[in-house]
Amino acid sequence: MKQAERVQRQFNQQAERFATWEVTGNEVNLQQFSRFCKLQADDKVLEAACGTGHMVNYCASSVASVDGVDIAERMIALAQAEADQRQLGNVRFSVGPVESLPFPDGGHSVVMSRAAFHHFADPRQVIDEMLRCCCTGGRLCIQDIIGYGDPELDAYVEELEVAIDSSHARTLLRDEFTGLFTEVGLVGIHGVEFQTRLDLINYVGHAVQSDEMQAEVEKLIEKGLGDAKLSSIFEQHDGRLALIRNVLFIGGRKADTDSPAELARRPRIVRLKLDQP
Repeated sequence: MKQAERVQRQFNQQAERFATWEVTGNEVNLQQFSRFCKLQADDKVLEAACGTGHMVNYCASSVASVDGVDIAERMIALAQAEADQRQLGNVRFSVGPVESLPFPDGGHSVVMSRAAFHHFADPRQVIDEMLRCCCTGGRLCIQDIIGYGDPELDAYVEELEVAIDSSHARTLLRDEFTGLFTEVGLVGIHGVEFQTRLDLINYVGHAVQSDEMQAEVEKLIEKGLGDAKLSSIFEQHDGRLALIRNVLFIGGRKADTDSPAELARRPRIVRLKLDQP
């Protein structure tokens, strides 16, 4: 099965869980990312892999228009239902793969993706397509989990992530994101890296697992808690077990200049403390 088909099947199955997951619709998280994207009243926004539309519908009141695209039909149905309930007249949702977005070149001033790149088989292909839809001088912004930069920790968490959600492809490292942004010619590359606590019961529960995978998740958690190094990414918080994950907001501008100085400027990533994007 191809990765895109795996993602489509998995998210059609878990759409309702995803829509009500405390992380997906967290208004503080939505506000933080929208501020990072520096949205303006005349912006035409596109979100690739918009899921159940929380970001699209949140942005609607502060921009000219918002388009959302996702490969899972059930996710888009829930997104549209929420937009209809809120009577949002400037949003549009489409079903389709992010590797082939149904929009003309340069039609959006902000192209974003939130918590999705770890599901993509070919992240560079998706960034290329997002960039195609972005106008000259427009902004491309991504939010996603990133690796710890420790091979042992990263290998363990990748195994855990796949057991929790079979559509997980791979968590990129911070330097991989900055490298991709640099490779496609984005300028003014900047970002914020921080850590966040994910309530482990809720995190496992936001996805659908088979009985076999549920047992694998339990086995892997037990393994992690019993290992001195692996246990460093778990934490008791308010009496509940949490998984600590690194998160990156990264943005850049589609070059409207051939200035060597601007193109050569190094990415600027700020690291913040836990839960302080």
